[in-house]
Amino acid sequence: MKRVMGYVLVILGLALLGSGITPVYEKIVSVVPYFATFNSLALMVSGFLFLLVGAFILRGSSSGRQSNEVPIYHGKNVVGFRRMGKK
Repeated sequence: MKRVMGYVLVILGLALLGSGITPVYEKIVSVVPYFATFNSLALMVSGFLFLLVGAFILRGSSSGRQSNEVPIYHGKNVVGFRRMGKK
């Protein structure tokens, strides 16, 4: 669930960051006049912040990492598991 939220924040951040660029901002304002109430610099800064938070969430999610337990073998049989310390 954290990964989905991270991806949504990254996409939202990219969209806000892109909408702060002057030609894109002027196009959006011509289509949606309400958008003119927002400053383009504020849009770019908020987009950058959303992008950072989303990247931080994605980096901290634990999906796809190795488990913190490794098997203990006695010959070919697994007799237990050893917990590995945090890295």
